[in-house]
Amino acid sequence: MSSPSLPLKYIQIETTTTCNQRCHFCPVSVSKRPKATLSLEVLDSIIGGLKDYDIDTVFLNGFNEPTFDKTLIEKVQHLRAAGFKLHLNTNGSGLNPELIHALLDAGLQEITVNLSTLDAARYQTSRGSRDLPKVMAHIEHLLEQIEDTRVYILALGELNAQHAEDVKALTTHFEPLGGHIVVCPIADFAGKNTQVLQRRLHHSQLRGCSSQRHRQWLHFTPSAQAILCCQDYAEDYPVGDVLKQTPAEINGSERFEQLRRWIEGIEPAPDDFICRSCVFALGEEDYAASMRAFFCAHCQLRSTLGESASCQYCVVNEYRA
Repeated sequence: MSSPSLPLKYIQIETTTTCNQRCHFCPVSVSKRPKATLSLEVLDSIIGGLKDYDIDTVFLNGFNEPTFDKTLIEKVQHLRAAGFKLHLNTNGSGLNPELIHALLDAGLQEITVNLSTLDAARYQTSRGSRDLPKVMAHIEHLLEQIEDTRVYILALGELNAQHAEDVKALTTHFEPLGGHIVVCPIADFAGKNTQVLQRRLHHSQLRGCSSQRHRQWLHFTPSAQAILCCQDYAEDYPVGDVLKQTPAEINGSERFEQLRRWIEGIEPAPDDFICRSCVFALGEEDYAASMRAFFCAHCQLRSTLGESASCQYCVVNEYRA
């Protein structure tokens, strides 16, 4: 069977809405959602509908903590049995040794742990949690077990001097153990303003998405909805229902095509359309210049750590081409 006309490369599956932390940079901290968990039956429907696509990676993440999903191991097993490469994102608090061994045995290939600092007081302030000692122990145990699994430490911060010190501490502690540091600036989410960036965004003209979320991705929520993008926290832009449609039908639906026309500027989008306030949307400005203005212009990491220990680790580089 030939591949569908609208190729997909990436799938994001949010398996549960549960999160045990209240990070100030996350929409969960300002608008908690009802509890929901993706069923194995719905997951199998998603898997069955993806068999004709050449999927690069399935990401298990969202505005949640997936390690608190009691059926996480079964979901990893189902996805791996279907042949998908898997990447799990976690804050590490629930990543206990028993779960680590089960995930590795199930064939999980990549894990990103969101850990912004090794300072206990600042960790508690930014995340509303005293989990740092436990998280560090979990990561250390994970790194002792890995063979083929790649582990990333996501160092979120404001690109200031304190962030530079945090990146240095994380690198010193975890790189010798086999962890890979990733630098990431904190930014507002288009679907829920967390008031992190000083400059408010409103694109008067849309020209696409820097990460091709509308062309190469499908995003599934625990309520069995497919939504426009990972930024759509409130699910204001559903593009399909897994209980009623296959992924191929969702991907090729008129609803999704309408949103694509708005995103690419083929048709004018509503003034309050989510992409107009997204830092990763392509707008009227040169995109590389826009990223430099938002992030690189005030970044202190390069002067403190050097380019090889900061810029080369930074996710901004993925969006500047």
